[in-house]
Amino acid sequence: MEHFIETFLRIVKENEDKSAVSDEFSTFTYGELLNYGLVIAANLKAKGAGPKSRIIVEIPRSKEYAGALLGCWFCGAVAIPLSDDYPEERLLYIKNDSKCELTINSEFIKAMDMSMTTEPYIGELSDEGIVIYTSGSTGNPKGVIHDFYSIAAVIARNISKEEADDTERNDIVGLVAPFTFIVGISNFLAAMSMAKHLYLIPDEIRRDPYKLAAYYDENNIESSFIPPRMVDFMLRHNSSLKLISVGSERIRDIFFDGHPVVVNGYGSTETFGGILAFAIDKKYDNTPIGQPVGEEKAYVLDDNNQEVVTGELCISGYLAKGYLNREKETKRVFVKNPFKEIDGYDRMFRTGDIVTRLDDGNLVFVERKDWMIKINGQ
Repeated sequence: MEHFIETFLRIVKENEDKSAVSDEFSTFTYGELLNYGLVIAANLKAKGAGPKSRIIVEIPRSKEYAGALLGCWFCGAVAIPLSDDYPEERLLYIKNDSKCELTINSEFIKAMDMSMTTEPYIGELSDEGIVIYTSGSTGNPKGVIHDFYSIAAVIARNISKEEADDTERNDIVGLVAPFTFIVGISNFLAAMSMAKHLYLIPDEIRRDPYKLAAYYDENNIESSFIPPRMVDFMLRHNSSLKLISVGSERIRDIFFDGHPVVVNGYGSTETFGGILAFAIDKKYDNTPIGQPVGEEKAYVLDDNNQEVVTGELCISGYLAKGYLNREKETKRVFVKNPFKEIDGYDRMFRTGDIVTRLDDGNLVFVERKDWMIKINGQ
C-alpha cells in the first residue's frame, strides 16, 4: 500500500497546474495546494509540532481548510477536523479530550509567515493520521482514530468503485459534506489521490436543492454524494450529474432509468466511510447496501461468531485503530478476527447493525442491534 503523502506528491508532480480545490471565492491548483500545505507545516513546526502531535483544524470551510489538513500531515501530525461554528461547549470538550497541542484557526492563518516552507514528512502507514469525532447524538462525541493504512484503504476503495463504473465522467466532483464528517474527509482524500477537481459547495447552496441543482449544472459537476432527501429532486432538476452516491440512512424508492447512476453505500466513521456499495437497478422499499467495494470482508454473524443469513454485520480490513481514551469500548467493538486464517486481517469491527444477506450476496440493512428487545431471553 502507498502512503497518502507519497500518492499526493506523485499526483502533484503530474498535475501541478490542474485545478485541485475550489471554494466560493477562488481555486488552488495542485501545485498551489502543495505549497500552501508546506507553509502551514513549516509554521506548525516552528511552534513545536511534529510527528504524533495532535492538531485541531478549526477554520471556515474553504480551500485553505484542505491545505491545513495537508499541513498537519506534512509535519507528521495527527489532524483533528472541527468546525468554527461548533458550540463552545463541544469545542472545549474535544480540545480537552484530544489533548491537542495546537489549533489552526483564523488567528493562526493570519499570523503565518508565508515565506516559510519545509519538506513533507512521510512516516509509516501505521502512524495515526486523523481523529474524527462523531456527532455525539447519544452522549459526548467519540474520537475515532485512523492510521495511514486506513487512509490508503479508503483511497483504494474509491479507485475500485470508479474503475468498476463504466460511466464516462470528467474530473469534477462536488463535496456537499463538511470536512468534519467522514464522508467529507474520505471524498477529499479520494479526489486528491485521483487528480480530481473538488468543489466545496458553499453552505447557502448546499442547503437549497434549487440552488444546488443549478450550481452543479453551472460548474459541470458530474459526481457527488447527495443527501438522500435531495436525490429525487436532483434527478428531476439537474442534468450534469452522472454518478450520485447516497447512504447514511435507509434508502427507498430511488431509481432513475439511465443516467445518472445512483449508488447506495454503507459505512461509518469506524470504517472510514463507504465500505459497501450497491448500484441501484430499480425501486426498492429497502434498497440493498451491497457488498464490499475493496479488499475488506463483510460477515453476517450470530452471537457465537457463526455465519447466518440474518445477523450482525461484522467487517474485517484496514479500519479504525479504535476510540480515543475509550479502551473498554474499543475492545468491545474491535475484536479479534475469527476469520484471520481466511482473510488475513487481525481485527474485526462489530458494527451493531443487523443485516440480511440475499441470495446474490448483497446485504440489506434490517435494524440496529441495540433497538432489539428480548422477551424471555429470545
